[in-house]
Amino acid sequence: MKRRRRLFVIHIKKRKLLAAFLVIALIVTCALLYLQYLVNPVIYRTTSSKVKTLANKSMNIAVTTAMNQGISYGDLIKIETNDGKTTLLQANSIRINALAKLITRTVQENLRDLLEDSVRIHIGSFTGLPVLTNVGPMVNISLDNSFGDISCKFSSDFVSSGINQTQHKIYLHITTRVNIIFATQTMRVESGTDVLLCESIIIGEIPSTYLRSNSLDEMMNLIPL
Repeated sequence: MKRRRRLFVIHIKKRKLLAAFLVIALIVTCALLYLQYLVNPVIYRTTSSKVKTLANKSMNIAVTTAMNQGISYGDLIKIETNDGKTTLLQANSIRINALAKLITRTVQENLRDLLEDSVRIHIGSFTGLPVLTNVGPMVNISLDNSFGDISCKFSSDFVSSGINQTQHKIYLHITTRVNIIFATQTMRVESGTDVLLCESIIIGEIPSTYLRSNSLDEMMNLIPL
């Protein structure tokens, strides 16, 4: 009789432990789902706008730093003519690559400094309710730019500006990607900007070969046929 009672008590304890485990598992699952689908999107919207603002600021600083070095059209593009006709447009790959590295490094350094302890949001954002986004004390959001990346891409544009004249513009497109780390996932914020680096008026006939090329990668040594 005692043995049966002991077994019954053990069975009850096991059922209680199982029930407690299931309740805890349910609570944890609900909490994770709440964070994933309600809290994270609100925090992401709030944080991403601030990250984009800081990223754009860092890109503007980098471009200003590069332009202060006195970059001219002739530094990036070499033009050769023959009897008033353009025979060669050659991109200065060494100068272009050096410029891209300078801007990338400057953006990286400035972005790292700007993001350090700069992105803070109200604790009300953790409720997942948009109406409480600006309520409560401020808390820091963990950001990780080491797993993000920065890219620079140059592009070229030819625009007719008169009889036998063509305006050639050199643009730079900068893209930054920053990871925002949440409790249940990591989200990436991407921001980009286009900057006109330099321009020049080319006198004379421009072969159609050039007009079909809108990327400096295609113009590293472009000679019309």
